[in-house]
Amino acid sequence: MLCHQLAAFTILSLALIKLHLVVVSSQSVAASCDTEFTQVGDKCVLHESNAQNWFEAYRNCRSKGARLLTLDNDSQLEQINNWLNEYRSDVWTSGNNLSNKGAYYWQSTGKLASYLPWSTGQPQAANGDCLLLLADHSLLVLDYRLAVENCSTLAPYICEQEPRAFETRVCLKPTAFDTAQVVVN
Repeated sequence: MLCHQLAAFTILSLALIKLHLVVVSSQSVAASCDTEFTQVGDKCVLHESNAQNWFEAYRNCRSKGARLLTLDNDSQLEQINNWLNEYRSDVWTSGNNLSNKGAYYWQSTGKLASYLPWSTGQPQAANGDCLLLLADHSLLVLDYRLAVENCSTLAPYICEQEPRAFETRVCLKPTAFDTAQVVVN
């Protein structure tokens, strides 16, 4: 009798190993945003309409595990422009000249801001040290460009995160199975 039970256990174990190999080989990596964020291009973004000064906006984004918006190229600006037209508001970015060295940096990354799509007549360094994404309200579809503003000015802001990569895995239980999404680093 013990021999039959051992044989059944061995067959069941081999079947489960085969199932595990099929599940592991069929896993796919996907990316998504946290619940309150929206994927826009390669970023997860969140429009915060409660007006804050630049420092409060920066802190509030950090408290959400995010950072203030950075812009790296025309493609990102176009995607943000299209999405931001729904809100029709000027917003803080992470750009600033708080070091007073004459150059603008993205606070969120610490990198020199080499892409600076200025609004007409900008930059006006006398206006302040922080960069606002300013809407041209003379157009039917708003065109957002950067403008220098006093950091204590109250404005809405955009928080950003990178999409989180995850795998879907099957979890085997004695009587059933479940699926789980596991974050991939």
